[in-house]
Amino acid sequence: MSKDLSLEGLVFQATKIDIEENVLTITLNRPEKKNALNNVMMNEICYALSYANQERMIRVVVIAAEGDVFCAGADLRREKAESNVPKIEGSDDISMLIRHLYKPVICKIQGSVHAGALLMVTNCTHAIAVEDAKFSAPEILRGVWPHMVMAGLFRVMPKRAGLDFCMRGQAIDAKKAEEWGLINESVLRDKLTEAVDILAKDLASLAPGTMQFGLEAYVTPHIIHIGPGEFIREFKSFLSGSRPINARTVGFSLSNARIRHISSSVTSIILTLRRMVFSVISGCVSPCFMRMR
Repeated sequence: MSKDLSLEGLVFQATKIDIEENVLTITLNRPEKKNALNNVMMNEICYALSYANQERMIRVVVIAAEGDVFCAGADLRREKAESNVPKIEGSDDISMLIRHLYKPVICKIQGSVHAGALLMVTNCTHAIAVEDAKFSAPEILRGVWPHMVMAGLFRVMPKRAGLDFCMRGQAIDAKKAEEWGLINESVLRDKLTEAVDILAKDLASLAPGTMQFGLEAYVTPHIIHIGPGEFIREFKSFLSGSRPINARTVGFSLSNARIRHISSSVTSIILTLRRMVFSVISGCVSPCFMRMR
């Protein structure tokens, strides 16, 4: 990702960007096109997500939309459009940028979500929708199988439910979407903004470094299952700042020297515990092998 991204002087044509306290809001702003994703909108979303990744003061991202439809998926008409928002090489996949942001991302769903737009919902950490919102993957009705959408659905939904959803191509309501885990909550339309604001504020108040570490473990499950040596390396790199993380980010008022001291102490504790566990296991297992002989 490019360094020193800035919003200054940029004119966002297909989205609106707003920063309030520690929350960055990306609003899809093509209501006349049902907020269908064209090349300009996708690039602007990618740029805003990359900016949010760069700026430590941004702790939460909200993705919202104007109009009656949250997003109708890709704009198949491919009308030519331009914007002065620069394109960042290697950062053009919205789903991956959301997933690897390692910050809370909330989908504020004020209308229906269709086709590829479901990938924004499935990769966000939270999704809150109005009760009358509809969700659909209609590709099968056009003779196309929604491979990428299916993979995204399987991240949050039971596989049988996600498979049936793709096979039928029919819309489900917000109640069913909540039941299947596609969204966290459905609310009355006049309660949507309040619900999202409360959630964003709550998440922004929590230690961002801890949040980052936890979300990275969630996105990269092997971290949860690594051995003691690998865990020590992961944890030490996290504390040493190579992620990069500083004392303020992890939510403590500690100097770098103090962080290194904690890292060293944690390493010693883990190694000691490992030796103790190994000794206990050895003591229990060795007699068994001797008896087997």
